[in-house]
Order: sequence, then structure tokens, then C-alpha cells
Amino acid sequence: MTSSASADVEFVLVASSVRAPVPASPSADGGVFARASQHCEPFRLASALGWYTFVPLPFELMLSDDEVLWRAGGREWAPVGRGVPLRDAQAAFRSAAHLADLPGAPPVLATGPEPGIVQVWTGIVARSSPDWMLLVRGVANARRNRGYQVLDGIIETDWWRGPLLSNLRLVLTDQPIAFSPNEPFAQVVPVSRSALDVQASVTRGLEHLSDEDLAEIRSSLEIRTPGRPGGYRREAVHRRRP
Repeated sequence: MTSSASADVEFVLVASSVRAPVPASPSADGGVFARASQHCEPFRLASALGWYTFVPLPFELMLSDDEVLWRAGGREWAPVGRGVPLRDAQAAFRSAAHLADLPGAPPVLATGPEPGIVQVWTGIVARSSPDWMLLVRGVANARRNRGYQVLDGIIETDWWRGPLLSNLRLVLTDQPIAFSPNEPFAQVVPVSRSALDVQASVTRGLEHLSDEDLAEIRSSLEIRTPGRPGGYRREAVHRRRP
């Protein structure tokens, strides 16, 4: 990929069981109030930014005495430990040139020394344009599963052509938590590397603002019409039109 002002992203699905990412939804996959998804443009933009990713197989997790257990297909509970393999991904790595001598594909589930933390691999390898990275987070504005939290992480995919990983924290003990490849698991959002260097200034008090600044504040407030929701969205849509 050559350097570009736009964030071009490539997703490689390592195995046939891996579901392709899909564009995120302004309605947060149905997870926000209808009024917000219809009228609140900040909610809509945040919800629609990037793509949803999915776990590659159905499974359950449970935190028990600081140990993470898993099961799938009606099998008995077993420790996640150093990893749960994704079988067709392992086969794909063994048959791929330049990869066959590696220990194997990354596990779909793995735990580390921190209690309740699980690393999840979606079965995807990602790459982005130079100077663009991928923020991996929970699904924006969706109804949260009270059993776990997807932790935010930024992967520097402009140089890292590796597995697109997510970390989650289990927050309930001794309660099974189900994961399905039919439901969005995480949201992947392109982020410019330049965002890491953005500086912010702080002004305390309206008396320090210019007349032009105050006029802009007034204009913004007048967009919000009492009794008529969606003023911000109407103005934002108007401004985006060519």
C-alpha cells in the first residue's frame, strides 16, 4: 500500500469459518434508543464508524476462582490456558508458503497472568494504509453484556500485518457467558497516526473569546430547536452535501 490521506484497510480471513467484517450500523445494530438512532447525529456517526467483527465460533466462557474456563458444542468445561486453537486456521497456516514452519496459527482464545482477561482472535489479519492504525473496541452505543467488557486497543496495522486481536475482561464469576458468531463482538475503527500528536488548548471564561467566537457559539445553539429534535443532524447532513 502507498501513503494515502484516506484510510484504506485490508482484512484477510484466514479460514473458511471466519466471518467477514461488516460496516458498522448508525443504529448500533439496534442497540440504541430509536430516538437517538433517528435524530442524534453524534450517536449515529459514532455508531457507524468502522466495521463490526465477529468471533469465529460459538463458545461460552466462565470465570471461576480466577481461572477462565471455556466450552463449545456441549463439551465439558476446560481451562483456556495458553490457547484454544481454531482448527481450520491451523490447517491454513500449515499449508501456506512461508508460514508452515511456524508453531501454528494464533489461538482463538488465550489467557495471560491477569485474572479474568481473555485475548480473542477473530481469525482476521489486517493491514492499513501508511500512517493509519485500527482502534479495536466494544460495539459503540450497543447494549452491553453485563458479563464482560471489550477493552480498547490500538493496533498499528500500517506495519503490523498480524492477527487482529481483542482483549476482554470477564466481570462475573461462576456464570456462563455465551458468544455467538451471529452477533457483533467488537468494532474496528481507522485512526490517523497524527491523532497521537494532537495538542489541545484550554480557555476559561467566555470573556476571553472574540466576537466571532461568541457568534459561532450562538449560531450553534440556535440550531437546537426546542420541541423539534434533530436540528444538529439536519445541519450536519446539509454541510456534508457537495
